[in-house]
Amino acid sequence: MKKLQNLTLGILSAATLFAACAKDSDSGAIQSPPLPDEPLPGTTVTINAAVQGDDESLSKVALSQPDNTLDLVAKWQEDDQIQVFAKQGGKTYEVGKVPVENISSDGKTCSFNVVLPGEINTSKAYELYGLCGVEGTFEDGVLTFAAATQRVPFDKFKAPLMFAATASSTTVNAKFEHIGTYEVLHIVNKTSSNFNFAHNGYDVAAPWCYDNFKCTVGYSDSKTTLSVSQQDGGANISEVTVLGGQSAAIVSWYVPNGGKIAGATLNGRINGGEVKTSNVKSSNTEIRRGNAYHLYALWDGSELKFGDQTVTAKVPSLTYRLNTSPMVYAGETVNMKVISDMACAITVLVDGKEIGSVESAKTYDIALPTDNPGEYDVTIKGSAGGFDGLDVNFKFGVRSNLDDVETKTFDILGVPVEFVYVKGGTFMMGGTAEQGADAQSDEFPVHSVTLDGYYISKYEVTRQIYKKVFGRDSLLVADDSKYPQGDMSWNSTNDFINKLRDTTGTDFRLPTEAEWEYAARGGQKSKNYKYSGSNLVGMVAHYNANSAGRVQPIGVKMNNELGIFDMSGNMWEFVSDPYGTYPEDPVYNPQGSGSDHVLRGGGGGASAADCRVSRRADYWYNGYGITSWDFGFRLVIRP
Repeated sequence: MKKLQNLTLGILSAATLFAACAKDSDSGAIQSPPLPDEPLPGTTVTINAAVQGDDESLSKVALSQPDNTLDLVAKWQEDDQIQVFAKQGGKTYEVGKVPVENISSDGKTCSFNVVLPGEINTSKAYELYGLCGVEGTFEDGVLTFAAATQRVPFDKFKAPLMFAATASSTTVNAKFEHIGTYEVLHIVNKTSSNFNFAHNGYDVAAPWCYDNFKCTVGYSDSKTTLSVSQQDGGANISEVTVLGGQSAAIVSWYVPNGGKIAGATLNGRINGGEVKTSNVKSSNTEIRRGNAYHLYALWDGSELKFGDQTVTAKVPSLTYRLNTSPMVYAGETVNMKVISDMACAITVLVDGKEIGSVESAKTYDIALPTDNPGEYDVTIKGSAGGFDGLDVNFKFGVRSNLDDVETKTFDILGVPVEFVYVKGGTFMMGGTAEQGADAQSDEFPVHSVTLDGYYISKYEVTRQIYKKVFGRDSLLVADDSKYPQGDMSWNSTNDFINKLRDTTGTDFRLPTEAEWEYAARGGQKSKNYKYSGSNLVGMVAHYNANSAGRVQPIGVKMNNELGIFDMSGNMWEFVSDPYGTYPEDPVYNPQGSGSDHVLRGGGGGASAADCRVSRRADYWYNGYGITSWDFGFRLVIRP
């Protein structure tokens, strides 16, 4: 049989001392007030309670297993009751048990109301003491409670807590502290058969709090001191059912003496039969009040052994659904449904800040914030039974509505084509600081370029426009308006430009290299991104990591600061002027120099580094007739 522990708080207040001195020095008889026929009416006091600790949770420490990932968190529960005692003027009172109320959503705080005895004057200093999870008595200023070691299943466990507070009003803030230490024993079933397990305790080679030793632990402030002594008694033991191939946990509560486990042998019962571990567990970890320690025991059908591996448990698996794409316009309503394969606690964070949570659910609906344009990291967390599932992460982009951007629609053989006005200005062209180590030698020297204003097409030229210009209407299919024209060479691109001019009578052309880079950088609205509209390539570009090796629809990714799409990725884009060395001096409306030509922006088969706004590709193929599936272009026209 295990020993019963008795915990005693000896309480000696200054008020008691002063009262004793006053009585000894009085020369006259003490006049006692007459006792009323009925008890004096009491005052209702509200106590706001929290659990003491940096994060209101118990420490997580694994004995001989530093990679443990489990938490044991103390939370208020609906059926918790607080046994309250009061003291004033040297007299102690048992107030009674009261239920907790107003539990916070995270379970870390609550409140409860108590009616104090009528003799207590709440306008003067008085003391309150409370117990939760254990019961006790309060006599002659001494708080005593029996503390038989508790061993209960994880989901039935209640942490024994206490508080002591001094007040002089009807509102009291109380910090509950953990009275003892907690140990979580995980029984891992390595067989396919179910069994019942009861935790009977340990045989230890060195003193360990509750086994055959008198324990004393300091637990003091200005009012209290706690000591522990043993008496005869038995532990409160419960069984757990351990399913085949799974695990179950039993939580033990006890009062430690600050020692370490040395050569512990686990005692237990499996299906009613006595068993002991065939190995021992030692630890260099101090066993301290308020901490939680995790141990693992494996049953292989014939032997019970301590184990060092983390329990493999059922953890939540999360997915999500959006009612829109991950890129939306500012102010657009975006609802997300989080879906779990089991009821669990779900938390949603945006850029590391929590925007909502639910304590236990299989689905959770929440709106994502879309007030401010930008790129955001969304993280979905799920946990159940003390086990965390894998986080779900994705990027979420909010586009500017671009109300102040001037656009113009040109009719090209019956097809409306949107162009964005790029206001003239001066910018630094080439391998600027945000391009980092990816910048190549032909992107230098970085130099100043001044440009006049121009219109540039919002999207790459589509298959629909290409077929229209060449009179191939009979070959048009429904998706031609959604996909860019690929498989272009320098020669075929120029053939298209010439045919377009002849057919429409409008001076459409390719952008110069400087015009292309200025527009890709966002013109006068530039935020100095590495890619066109973002520092995260996947937000704005289809490239070799996400294009699946084929052309993707236009306008699916996030636009840049000017509202232009796909200037990074999807299609390498031809520009009009030849490939040459950059000048050092400032230039105005440069036309370039050299014999080769230039492709810009990267394509669906390109790397992330090739999709940068300053990246230049030298198109030197003999005869300029060589093409690729991800070679395309867009149009420019002067105002």
